[in-house]
Amino acid sequence: MKDTLLEFLRCPIDGSELSVDRVDDRDNATGSIQAGILRSAAGRQYPIIRGVPWLHGDFRTRDEEATVRAFGQEWARYDDFEGYMGSAELFQEFSGLDPGQVLGRRVLEVGCGAGRWLRVLANWGAREVVGLDFSLAVDQAAKRTLHMPQVHVVRGSAMEMPLATAFDLVVSIGVLHHVRDPVEVLRNVRRVVVPQHTVVFWVYGREGNEVYLRLVQPFRAVGPRVPGPLLAGLSRVLAAALWAHVHGLDRAAGALGIKLPMQAYCGLLRKLRFRDLESVAYDQMTPRIAMYPTQEDVRAWVSRAGGHIDRLFHRTQNSWQCHMRFPNEN
Repeated sequence: MKDTLLEFLRCPIDGSELSVDRVDDRDNATGSIQAGILRSAAGRQYPIIRGVPWLHGDFRTRDEEATVRAFGQEWARYDDFEGYMGSAELFQEFSGLDPGQVLGRRVLEVGCGAGRWLRVLANWGAREVVGLDFSLAVDQAAKRTLHMPQVHVVRGSAMEMPLATAFDLVVSIGVLHHVRDPVEVLRNVRRVVVPQHTVVFWVYGREGNEVYLRLVQPFRAVGPRVPGPLLAGLSRVLAAALWAHVHGLDRAAGALGIKLPMQAYCGLLRKLRFRDLESVAYDQMTPRIAMYPTQEDVRAWVSRAGGHIDRLFHRTQNSWQCHMRFPNEN
């Protein structure tokens, strides 16, 4: 944990400021705290483990616990984000942001996973970047960004939001459809943004995924119960079929002017390596919680959280990219 992160941290229970109670280990090269204890004003203690402050309570449901653990295992297995999978181009595709909208801003990424977008945000000139994730993928994220002085990683839940009111840009890619209550997460985001801010999130969409959902539902039903190595093997088989489709049938259909379902999405998948397609297949089968909201669902989330939509885009005709903001009350 870099010392400059402390100003962003708050107790997840009462929202009070935290202080460093004890430092057990510092990295000589970076000066970051690798092990120690944080303490709240009320005396609650939170550990710093492998360079990451752990600021969270217990899981709320078994499905939440299973989903969080599954993503931690997934990003430990698929932790290579070279090429298009971890590129600024793909981040721009998901978020709809460009470097000018990030430059000089204090950015929070809700659900940072293994940290691939933290690097992009830092390279685009963000003033500070804080990645929040509830899974053990924070270990990979911390290692991946240790050399970046403006990047920080926190293990915590967006359902508790252990952070200060400090951010003028919040980004969340592929997270809200994996939580029990997306509205509660957005309300917690509202607590940590400053008056002039932008909130960007991307989620699966119901529209455009109708055929896909009929095909994937049986795999999604059994995936969370399959041991990791076996699930990885099944993902490899599915990736081979997907590779054949996007590079064969879908490409040929496009050349002949024949429109197949999800053609825009298949065009994006053609830019990925085979191992990336394997991770995509794995990602679709592993979580217990996975929603496919409609456009009206997304609009209702934002409205119920007290926000306003500036832009809602049907990305690749099967997902929703939303740019929104909250009234300037902070």
